[in-house]
Amino acid sequence: EVAQADRSTPQKRVEEFVNRSDAIIHEMMHQERLSQVRAIHKLAESSGRLHQSKLALGFLLNAIIIFFTLPSPAPDSYQVLQFRHPLAELCLYLTAIVLLLVNCGCLLEHCASSLPLTLRQAWARKQVNFEVSSVWPLRFSIYDLDEQASAEDEDE
Repeated sequence: EVAQADRSTPQKRVEEFVNRSDAIIHEMMHQERLSQVRAIHKLAESSGRLHQSKLALGFLLNAIIIFFTLPSPAPDSYQVLQFRHPLAELCLYLTAIVLLLVNCGCLLEHCASSLPLTLRQAWARKQVNFEVSSVWPLRFSIYDLDEQASAEDEDE
């Protein structure tokens, strides 16, 4: 988005800054609300470690399948895994469960940090205001910008 900014004149630079400042302010307010919820804050802090864990668990899962399984004797049962050692199957299932939990953590963190901002931006294109006032407990408001403008005109 920054590369698309028109900086040909000082006036264009100021206009672009003013247009983008609203989104920046909302993002800062959202980050402040997230930091007040301890569990989400800890999840956001560990986002990098979650993604690294996800990658490592994926490699481990593939390594277990590659190194500890035998080819199927029947050509039509290629989906049936035969393990060289009984513990390999247990390790495979435990690794898969841990990977599933880590993926859920990654998804929760992404939804908490990005989804309200993405929804606000998408609704704004349709002239609808989407505002998250509280993360926990979740409180938000949705209203048509045209209706709000007409209500403000009536108040004047």
